[in-house]
Amino acid sequence: MRYLNINGQSYTNTYTYNDGDHVTTIAYPNSGPVITNAYFTSGTLKQVSRVGGSAFYTISAGGYDEFGHATNYLYGNGVTTSRGYYSVSKRLQNISAVSGSSIFSRTFTYSNSADIASISGTGLTNTMSMTYDNLHRIKSYTGTGGLSAITATMPSAPSPTISRAAGLVTVTASGGHRPSRAPSATLTFTICAAT
Repeated sequence: MRYLNINGQSYTNTYTYNDGDHVTTIAYPNSGPVITNAYFTSGTLKQVSRVGGSAFYTISAGGYDEFGHATNYLYGNGVTTSRGYYSVSKRLQNISAVSGSSIFSRTFTYSNSADIASISGTGLTNTMSMTYDNLHRIKSYTGTGGLSAITATMPSAPSPTISRAAGLVTVTASGGHRPSRAPSATLTFTICAAT
């Protein structure tokens, strides 16, 4: 049970569990929905649904890989999502959604440090690629997300400079929130945004 009191109003979520200590139902406050989780005998999630309603999503018995990653979801609206994982690292390699025809797909690559190095797929104008500093913070990002290309610099200074030309927005900032002995640096990346 989870209890919350805000401004004198009480909110209580109630949970039930199976013998494997998995949550089987969640009852939300104020006559909210009751969500039911069904499991395979192995303990992996089979289905999430609303009591008195349809399933939110279902995972088939073969919908898991050997490490317990879900590889296929069937959502209540008929959309099927498939996920593939690299054979050695078991990081997400690709994801796609289909409902009669392809809705979208994404393919991911990673750096040796396990940071996402690139994302490509349908709906993207070109491959998005990222680089990182030694603390795994985004250092640069290039590409577009299918909306419009924006080139920006990591906002590390209190007042970055912003300019726009040919549909690209450039944000430039230097120094800023770094340890006092670290040198100032300008970091540039491209982000997606609607125009």
